[in-house]
Amino acid sequence: MYPHFRKTVKTADGEKLIDFTPTFYGNELHYSIKIEHVDQFRMAKDEEGMWRIGAQVLPLWVHEIDLELHDIIEDNYNNRITPEALIERGFILQENPKKYYRFDTPTYTIAIAFTENHWLHYIKPWEQTPIAILYTMDDVERIISNAP
Repeated sequence: MYPHFRKTVKTADGEKLIDFTPTFYGNELHYSIKIEHVDQFRMAKDEEGMWRIGAQVLPLWVHEIDLELHDIIEDNYNNRITPEALIERGFILQENPKKYYRFDTPTYTIAIAFTENHWLHYIKPWEQTPIAILYTMDDVERIISNAP
């Protein structure tokens, strides 16, 4: 699972909110990247395993943050939420009525489910509205540590 995620990056042009959306071309993972006030572009791994911006006409500052974008993608991948990471953290898989992961604190139940391309946090399993979109296990840890 490679969910969509966002990150704010400082650039020569100021802070920019960047959307990273995984896409596959055949079996090859790419990221479509959308930066506010800039057209969308793609990044793919080169022969050395580095995420690089493909040949496209973009503002110079976008190319200047190429390595930072690589680091963001790698950090997100290495810290991504997976069923295995949730179970290792103490979540229990529940499958009634839908599949979700449950973590009980003395006063609070945390429910996390993967729907479409996001991990979503619910106070109780399958409420109508999720509380938040989660991107990494750091987000999960924040929820656990802030539980009442």
